[in-house]
Amino acid sequence: MARLKLTTTVLFFLISLSSESQSQSQSKEPKAGTATISGQVTLGGEPVPRVTVTLQDPYNYNSPGKRVKTDNGGRFLISGISAGNYLINALAPNYIISGNRQDWRGGRSLNVSDGEKIDNIEIELIRGGVISGKVTDSSGRPIVETNVTIVQVNQQGQQINYFRQTPYVNYQTDDRGIYRIYGLPAGRYLVSVGISTRQNLGATVMDGIFIPQTFHPDVTEESKAKVIELSEGGDVSDVDISVGELKKVYQVTGRVVDIETGAPVLNVVIRYGPVSRNDQKMAINISGSERSTNTGEFFLSGFTPGTYKLYVVPDDNGEYSSDALTVEVTDADVNGVVLQAKRGGVIIGVVSLDGVSDRKVLSKLSTFRLSVYTQIAGIGNPTYITTKVNPDGTFRIKGLPNGKYRFQLSSPDKELRGANITRVEKDGVALPTDFDFVQGQQWNNLRVVVQYGNGVIRGNLSILGGSLPAGTNLVVLARRVGAGGAASYNYHQEQGEIDPRGQFLLEHMSPDEYELLLSINHSQSYNTADQKKMQELNRVYTALGKVRQRVSVTNGTVTQVTLVVDLGQKEENQ
Repeated sequence: MARLKLTTTVLFFLISLSSESQSQSQSKEPKAGTATISGQVTLGGEPVPRVTVTLQDPYNYNSPGKRVKTDNGGRFLISGISAGNYLINALAPNYIISGNRQDWRGGRSLNVSDGEKIDNIEIELIRGGVISGKVTDSSGRPIVETNVTIVQVNQQGQQINYFRQTPYVNYQTDDRGIYRIYGLPAGRYLVSVGISTRQNLGATVMDGIFIPQTFHPDVTEESKAKVIELSEGGDVSDVDISVGELKKVYQVTGRVVDIETGAPVLNVVIRYGPVSRNDQKMAINISGSERSTNTGEFFLSGFTPGTYKLYVVPDDNGEYSSDALTVEVTDADVNGVVLQAKRGGVIIGVVSLDGVSDRKVLSKLSTFRLSVYTQIAGIGNPTYITTKVNPDGTFRIKGLPNGKYRFQLSSPDKELRGANITRVEKDGVALPTDFDFVQGQQWNNLRVVVQYGNGVIRGNLSILGGSLPAGTNLVVLARRVGAGGAASYNYHQEQGEIDPRGQFLLEHMSPDEYELLLSINHSQSYNTADQKKMQELNRVYTALGKVRQRVSVTNGTVTQVTLVVDLGQKEENQ
């Protein structure tokens, strides 16, 4: 088999801290696969021993996946792999893979068939770059244990991506105010601390002091920030940040009461966020969330002067909701706020897998999470009210305020990823996709009809008239255009990466007709001022845009397809 080079980011990922016994218990359900993957990890042409190589489900990074160590010759072998799509990665501090992919997952896609033997996967490491510095206040005192944000930008200063070593650990200053960020690819970066008050709440440090977002060296406007140029394996130090005014933050306290009885409402969720600067009637970025106590009181923190909205939203077992309440914070804590909550309406029904008799599939009904979402007046973010589905498919959603709603279904189970809602019936009559609901109502006998998909599209990519620029990662998009595509519930597209062998795999597809398209991976951005390279990229985009192919998918079958990209084709009207 041809030698392959993965052109992806190696991010130092702490994917799972599960014990060996936990990993074994989580992997009991799927049968052991018959495919194998082998290869070598190298650095400067030399083998790298004792490096961890991972094979991960790209849709479930909480699963343990497979992990092996390279031997003394830098070689690895992963066996017992079931057919499917995976991300293969190497975990090595401060090392990356040339031409990296730059989304938080890391790794490169490999599409595996049953019994396939994939050999000679070569993962070539290079040393990542380092950016370090110190964060101080206006008096030169260190600001300790505060998060540092790094953003890559292109030649025009537009953001490319955020970098974090794991999705769980932020870069932070130490007890001296010093930070050190390593394992970065070559590029142009902006470094900052604090959080913009337009974006979030609670960017606090040192007993209730707010850090306004400040970029290196000491500016609060991103357009004035100094760009850090980092070469391959480079080390840029003294990227210091001096924060000007540290602002005091305030509390908002109060209680939640029943609007009809005045009784305290216990253990409900209060969400809150700042209003938009462009629209003082609309709250945006609702990131704050706290619960009322067992006496109905609430204590919210992290407020800088400004206008905010607070409201009650039901959780899995909640019955209460409220309108959005506006609160003004000036130069002191705000106390005595009263949120008046109402008991919401109830929807009772059952989730039904259409045409499914397989007991194994039906036994997974309880993995579904069923949501309805609506737009609350004055809140810019949709509000989701979610419940669990019982093993027999029944559900009960409580606490619904007045509004226009839509259902949404999800499951972490890989086998149910192809399940989607086709219609919702009330007393046997189909509801519109977006339906009105009145707060005091109780709806019974709802039936959420779900289509189960286990069709597969497996294909190859053929490149004519040239080759793709080094490090270009492509994805194939499958957009529903058949009968299912006409229904609003079902209008969505599946996406799969094309692996280094030019293969792609789309699993758990619902029966329908699809149009296949090609695109450059959305997480990949090009950082170049070279006009020749930009012309080459534009040529690739033009060629990809001409690829359109329709395929039909049925359950239980594999649809084979080849997509052809002609890079030598001249542009029209040239």
